[in-house]
Amino acid sequence: MVHMPGYPDAAVAEIGEDYVLLLDERGNVIVRISGISPAQMALTDDAAGEELLEARLRGVRRRRDALLDKSDKAMVPDRPMSEERREAWRAYRQALRDLPEQVIADNMYTTLWPEPPA
Repeated sequence: MVHMPGYPDAAVAEIGEDYVLLLDERGNVIVRISGISPAQMALTDDAAGEELLEARLRGVRRRRDALLDKSDKAMVPDRPMSEERREAWRAYRQALRDLPEQVIADNMYTTLWPEPPA
């Protein structure tokens, strides 16, 4: 279980770019702490880093899924767009899908997010 100082009865559920979600023993979100970087969290992990990595991956996937949803309109087949631009959107969306595979334990807080086509 991943813990955060000051919240002894809470488990870390998800780690985002600048937030952490804490759960109670029943799995309910009890607090979302925003405006802090993961380095400031002083998190501890009973499972030697595995649960911490999974919590970070949940945060990456949540943001990635939101960006994919936001870019869905670019992939509508009847939307007027050059093939070059459509391919740029395909590449962007594929980069988003591949992103969780790039999050590694040694450097889990550095996520290089792809830029959407202009």
